[in-house]
Amino acid sequence: MGEELQNCPFCGSPASLIEHSSERDGEPDGLFFARCDPCDLIIDSAWCVSRDACIAAWNTRTQSARESELEEALRRIAYDRDASPITIARHALRASSVLSKGED
Repeated sequence: MGEELQNCPFCGSPASLIEHSSERDGEPDGLFFARCDPCDLIIDSAWCVSRDACIAAWNTRTQSARESELEEALRRIAYDRDASPITIARHALRASSVLSKGED
């Protein structure tokens, strides 16, 4: 047995390995992708030609600067329990500005 799929790098939820099925006959076609259902996150390269390649791609996925910036803003909202409503609003505005930026 090969490597196991690691949890989502953003929310920590277990990721799923999905084998694609042909729309024509419903049979598996040998393509795979990994996904975090709560985040609806998939790897950038999405489709892989083997189970092991898909797991390796998911497990070695790196975050872009934009993703890291967004993760930090959302982490502050989620974990700063003592923050005032104004501080939380600032973090939310930061997350919003990151999302509105174009890709790196």
